[in-house]
Amino acid sequence: NYDKTDDPADEVVFNTVASIQDDKERFKNCETLKLPCACGVHKKFDGIFEYETERCGLSCATRNCEGLGTERGKTKTLNAIALAARKHITEYYDGWFECTNQVCRRVTRSLPLGSAKCCLCYEPLNQKVSDSELYTQLSYFQTLFDTERAKKNLDTENKRRREAGLPELQIQLSPEQEKVCKEVHRFVTERYIKRSGYNYIDLGNLFSPTFAIA
Repeated sequence: NYDKTDDPADEVVFNTVASIQDDKERFKNCETLKLPCACGVHKKFDGIFEYETERCGLSCATRNCEGLGTERGKTKTLNAIALAARKHITEYYDGWFECTNQVCRRVTRSLPLGSAKCCLCYEPLNQKVSDSELYTQLSYFQTLFDTERAKKNLDTENKRRREAGLPELQIQLSPEQEKVCKEVHRFVTERYIKRSGYNYIDLGNLFSPTFAIA
């Protein structure tokens, strides 16, 4: 199990800070998500709405490709997220520590008895993947498929464009695309965010088989 914090007060501080940060700042150090499209292309998924192309992020630029806004696309997306989340959680449980001394930079899984200092230079050791970094990464996956948040951000962007005298973005989700986004968001929330609660990860469930593609 991984614990967010031993002190409930620290949890309140973390959640409060995270809630007032905008997404760009909060997730700036997160690893991006790449999704395998139906046509075989692996595409970087930055969110539900692509402002530059004015289309849904589940769409594909390949001619005649159905994209990921289908039942098959949903399965591919769920598998990609499950594998990515597994990678990050495994890295957390590996328990590596890194020396904070920029010259030393020693990496170890062994802590000196009763100390969190490097045995070579005696500078402090930090976790390579901290509790908050893992939770933020999992939250990033969740936020990518949050339809209500995406629509709110689109409204904010269009308001900015109107005030600047620019044309508004015309991006619409098909019913199928919206359904996929909501189901993927629910999956990440239930399997990782709620179950971890930033204090618990079910490893048995985490390493269960991925989803079969019909």
